[in-house]
Amino acid sequence: MSSPLPPRNPRPLLITFHCGIFFAVFSLILMSISRKDIQEVWDAVTPHHIPTMLMLFGVNFIGYFLLWNLRKSAFIILIPGAILLAVYGHMLSSIGVPVNFIPHYLPAIAVLTTFPMLPMLK
Repeated sequence: MSSPLPPRNPRPLLITFHCGIFFAVFSLILMSISRKDIQEVWDAVTPHHIPTMLMLFGVNFIGYFLLWNLRKSAFIILIPGAILLAVYGHMLSSIGVPVNFIPHYLPAIAVLTTFPMLPMLK
């Protein structure tokens, strides 16, 4: 006799992937900005960069947390957060700061790829 199958997790794999990548990048950014030498470099290049990035990533963190919990309200926070983060990245590149755009576009990619799942969210 076989054992019953465990209950299936209702969270789609794509949402798990997006949230995992964002939480990993968010953790790496938090660990890197705590270093004094990185703080000094960013303060010399663009003042208030670290608080701005923390605020933008914090807003997107809330959106990802809601997405992880399968809430439709995640899109209300993620869409403006993704736009603001992408615009901030372009502003930095326009003043000559070499910017890695991958973290800046993670929320936008998550919104675009999970938007078709909107009807299945609570």
